[in-house]
Parts: sequence; structure tokens; C-alpha cells
Amino acid sequence: MRINKYLSLCGLGSRRKVEEFIKEGRVSFRRNPDGLNPIDSFSFAVKDHDEIFFDGEKVKPKVYKYILLNKPRGYITTKDDPMKRKSIMDLIPKSMHHLSPVGRLDKDTSGLIILTNDGNLYQKISHPRYKFIKHYLVEAKGKVSSQKIALFSRGLTYGKEKLKAHSAAVVASHQGRTVVSIKLTEGKNREIRKMFSFIKKPIISLERIAIGPISDKKLQKGKWRSLKSLEISRLKKELGIL
Repeated sequence: MRINKYLSLCGLGSRRKVEEFIKEGRVSFRRNPDGLNPIDSFSFAVKDHDEIFFDGEKVKPKVYKYILLNKPRGYITTKDDPMKRKSIMDLIPKSMHHLSPVGRLDKDTSGLIILTNDGNLYQKISHPRYKFIKHYLVEAKGKVSSQKIALFSRGLTYGKEKLKAHSAAVVASHQGRTVVSIKLTEGKNREIRKMFSFIKKPIISLERIAIGPISDKKLQKGKWRSLKSLEISRLKKELGIL
């Protein structure tokens, strides 16, 4: 494994960041019983029995876990709840309870949520400054015009709060119901529900169908699976981690 990837897996930063550490002479290795030797090349390949050191401290890759859960309505995303309500943690094995849900879905919202112990990925998906897109489908009561939905992407004020969608569009209208596609980058508390409250249209159902490049139409409600290596790579690439 190339040294920059190895150090990145140790949680020391992106591959570009750890290359700066190599340039600064802060990375070294020990092979067999030899003393520490500096690593001064980005092409250095870490072998199975090599010990790698950063600022004189031994480092090892962290074991990260990433799972995708399709949350049903009626479950909260809080890990510890004094009220003992149904939680998404009830839907995964206890061996995975060290994982944390990335972001939130309110009790009445269903859809995809990622759980992980990767703090860097957690931060970049959750924090609004990274403007990471989450995609939702909303079914609203009554006929909703495209003009009203256009308000969401232009921005509106709900009480004292500024709300704005990355994009919003009507995708279907039938039998007194309207389906709307909405993409958010901030994900403020109950943001979509507040938007529909602003135009006085009750929400029948709200579902998150994608988190960046991650989606899965076949994953049933209440079920989970591990993210595939390619999905993790795409996710990290979009977040600028790789």
C-alpha cells in the first residue's frame, strides 16, 4: 500500500495532507529490527511487517465501518433516548452500536441514513459548510403548482429562519396529491416540513432517497447493509476526502 493511502487510513488527513507531512520529514518506518528510517518518497510502499511512525509515534490504520439503513417512519435517529422510543439502533446488531447516524431524520420521515465511526466523513456530510446534497421525495396533499415549489429554491423566510433548497421540482400530480423532488445541502431541523407549512400544503409522506451518490431502491424499510467499497470511494471522492 502506498504510504499516502496508509497514513490517510490512519486518520491523519487526506492523501494530499499527509504528503505534506512526508515533505516535512515527520514520517518514518521500521523494517525488521532496524532503527527508524525517514520516508521521503510518496511512492514508498508499506509492506506487511513494516511499522510506520508519525512524529515518533507508531500509527496503524483505523478500522472504519459504514452501513446504509432504510429508516421506517416511527423511529428516531437518537442513539440514547430517555423516553425509550423506537430508535434506528433497534434495527441494527448490538455489535454495531458504536456507529453513529450521520445527520438526522425526524420520527415521521423515512429513508436512507448512513451510520459510521469515521469522524471525518461524519463531519463533512453533516456540516452545512460542505454543502453536501441529500435528495428527498415529498408527497403533499392537494395540487401544488410549480410556481409555489420554485419558492423553495429561491429561498423563503419562515418566522425568523431563512430556508432555501438546492433544487425543487414537481415530478407528479394525481388524485389530489403532488409529488415533489427536493435536494438540500444544509438540512436544517424540519426544513422541508417548514417549507410546505409556508405554502400551506400538508405533507403526507417524506422520504430521503439519496445521500450524495448513495441510493438503493431495493433496500427494504427497516433493513440495512454495509456500503460497498466502490460506494465508499465515490462518497469520499465527492466529499474531497480522497
